[in-house]
Amino acid sequence: MIAPIVQMSNIGSQLTEALAGLDRTEELMNMESEEDPINRTIALDNMQGDIVFNDVSFAYVEGKEVLNNISFNAPPGSVTALVGSSGSGKSTIAGLSATFLNPGSGLITIDGNDISKVKLSSFRENLGVVLQDEFLFEGTIRENIEMYTSSFRTSYQEFDFVEVNSRTNEITIKTGNHELSQNLIIPSNFKVIIEKGCHLDFKNSAYLLSYSHIICQGTLNNPIRFYSSDSTGAGIFITNAKETSIVDYCTFSNLSNPMNDMWELSGAVNFHESNVVITNSVFEQNRCEDALNIIRSQFSMSTTQFKNIKSDAFDGDF
Repeated sequence: MIAPIVQMSNIGSQLTEALAGLDRTEELMNMESEEDPINRTIALDNMQGDIVFNDVSFAYVEGKEVLNNISFNAPPGSVTALVGSSGSGKSTIAGLSATFLNPGSGLITIDGNDISKVKLSSFRENLGVVLQDEFLFEGTIRENIEMYTSSFRTSYQEFDFVEVNSRTNEITIKTGNHELSQNLIIPSNFKVIIEKGCHLDFKNSAYLLSYSHIICQGTLNNPIRFYSSDSTGAGIFITNAKETSIVDYCTFSNLSNPMNDMWELSGAVNFHESNVVITNSVFEQNRCEDALNIIRSQFSMSTTQFKNIKSDAFDGDF
């Protein structure tokens, strides 16, 4: 009698947490986009970083100003330190500079342009934010930054079995038996074609990371294989691809989750914010939590098998 009662109480607390999460999700889904194509029309093609505050005031609550007629200039290439007691407005000034907040009065300019008229995408792609509680790995700040940027460094030019067509923006991984013992990283805005009969053997913790969609179309008699012959290879990570990936007649065998110093995934094969259609494929003997992990992506899957799975066959995170 006791065990079922305990289980029911646990379910009650889980439902409460789930409902709270649902309310927050609904709130986020109903939020309007920050981009304002009608009023924000200025694109910063070559931003220099000259920020000027001119008589700027701001209040979180009407009538209780945090900033009152603040003026200063932060020239390009300079270091500007904001010093003051807790609650004096240092973080507010940083938020205004990053366009996370809008001033109640006054003017903020970037390179002479009213920041309220600047396209957010053109400004924020040149913006870096380090929060007060950011974690640093052992070493210098420079080494931490280099570690981060290296995780995005492409490497597709280094493999003799990868063919690049700059005219059509296509990258082809050719038919044949190939060994992948270092990470294969593909940038965005390409079409990645993996030819039928391609057998890619992952070793030495290597993974395939693509910011472009992949077209893997094998056949019944000539499938595409992704595997690790010595159980040391990682797996596949497709992220932020703009077009839908196709996976047909493919086998994913004995793979593990891709990871580096900055992130770690749970699936041997992962699609993150990258739509995918999966047919006639096999996922087997994964050496990590999930055989297939699809995160915030539209997908369809048919005639697909999961065999000898370590934990979860499929995990969908939405």
